[in-house]
Amino acid sequence: MLKIIAACASALMLTSCLFAPSVPDADDDYAELFPAEMLPVGENLFVHDMYAEPVHYSPAAPVEGGSISMSMRHPVTLNPLLNEDESVAKILRLIYEPLIGLDAEHRPYSYILSSFELSENGQIATLTLRDDIYWEDGTPITAADIVFSLNTIGRAGENSIYRHVQDGIVNYSTLDGGRALAIVYSSANYSFAYRLNFPVIPQHRHSGTGQNDPSAAVNMSPLASGPFRVSTYREAQELVLLPNHRALRGRANIGRVNVLIVPDTATKMSAFNERVIDVIDSDVSTWRRHRSTNMPNIISYASSNFEFIGFNFGNPAFADINLRRAIAHSVNIDDIISGIYINQALRAYSPINPAAWFYDPAVLSFGYNTEQARRLLEEAGYSHFSSRGFRGSSHDGIVSELHLRIIVNSENDERVNIAGILSDGLRALQVSNEVVRLDFDGYTQALRDGDFDMFIGGAAMPVYGDISFMFSSGGELNFFRYSSVVMDALLHQVDASISEAEFASSVSQLQDFFAYDLPAISLVFRKYALLSSHDIGGDITPTIHNAFSNIHEWFVDRP
Repeated sequence: MLKIIAACASALMLTSCLFAPSVPDADDDYAELFPAEMLPVGENLFVHDMYAEPVHYSPAAPVEGGSISMSMRHPVTLNPLLNEDESVAKILRLIYEPLIGLDAEHRPYSYILSSFELSENGQIATLTLRDDIYWEDGTPITAADIVFSLNTIGRAGENSIYRHVQDGIVNYSTLDGGRALAIVYSSANYSFAYRLNFPVIPQHRHSGTGQNDPSAAVNMSPLASGPFRVSTYREAQELVLLPNHRALRGRANIGRVNVLIVPDTATKMSAFNERVIDVIDSDVSTWRRHRSTNMPNIISYASSNFEFIGFNFGNPAFADINLRRAIAHSVNIDDIISGIYINQALRAYSPINPAAWFYDPAVLSFGYNTEQARRLLEEAGYSHFSSRGFRGSSHDGIVSELHLRIIVNSENDERVNIAGILSDGLRALQVSNEVVRLDFDGYTQALRDGDFDMFIGGAAMPVYGDISFMFSSGGELNFFRYSSVVMDALLHQVDASISEAEFASSVSQLQDFFAYDLPAISLVFRKYALLSSHDIGGDITPTIHNAFSNIHEWFVDRP
């Protein structure tokens, strides 16, 4: 059996995909990824300089006590498995431990389990609990709590944060008198540990009358296993947290966390700027739209948000790999990173996150090179020029221009700017093109209808490297209309892996082929930033899944 010993580390979010969304007025932090306005490149030099070198000031030594303030939107429920609001989920992660977490390199760990194993056929996961773990009221945590939690997820609404956890599960049952659990999957599943990243809740607290009603009393009174427990909750005002003395990871240094209820992102940012809130996480775009004189600690960390330029393979021209590679050489991605993302993005060469342990840095890349782009265009047959001076192919002495229609969501100004850079790069190569800005509904309809040649897009990629939803033949979000038997085989190989070595090798091969075949031009993985007051110290290490992952190690040097 493949056996993984659970180790303590930071937590990381299993993200569901998010494909080119509009800009809702919500504090779900995906809204923060796509700002309603964009400052011109070069403006706001104060923030640009601040982000050039992220800073972190810390008190001299750890101390116990003190209080900090955070925020979330108004919670419909305090049951993390029925909750649908990401801002609420972030706070509930201070109260509940995940069954299996993922650290900053996407490696699995657990405070609840002593070990987790995968059978040789890769279909049965066996989870063994520690024997020294308790809820805050002293009740032991058992496999029955995990079963209850999985059942709760199965009953949750489609928009539940953890609804995806049930994917591929056939059944599950307790073992060894409630100290272990067996989960049976429909197919080989090395990624099971990544998929089991959900909070375990206590059966004896959440079962009973109204357990399926998110706002029922049983779902508004959490019982902690994490670093903090609920002291008081005043609806629409605040949630007060105190240290949990039975926390699985050790007692927190901070003596009190006041969670203020705010209606939206703008209010949250204003409260932070006025020093009413001590800690927030944000992307660069949102932070620079809310400029202030508040100079916080800034710790950047990788997100799962992948930005790219997509081709429409329904256009026969893109069957020629030389054309795709020529376009890739026409885009100066370094300028995009520095000018649009203010250096708060990781260069991407494939949809596999560079922060992940299984990422292979030795992949083919297409750097900015206009001479190489011109040569490849000529090899693709675009060596003739129309009377307008644009490239095309010649038939019986008549030049048919190559014309590319680039669509972009007009509500996402960063992507609009990227579309402009792409357009300028193509025009420098004498390739005719137009950028069509569409509202979100029009943009998504054009993607479904194939009414485009290229598009600027983005998606939140799952942390376990599954890109099949976008790049497999017939994938749910394969708006590229891309189809490759080699890609399909490699995606299946990744999915069927049952050991760490096999998985890493399969992902490496997938990256190599993606970079070679170029179904899309990979741009960046965006970064987030954790912003905190200067009197909050400790080795603060935010991760994709949990910006407050090691909050129990933080401390504050004020009363």
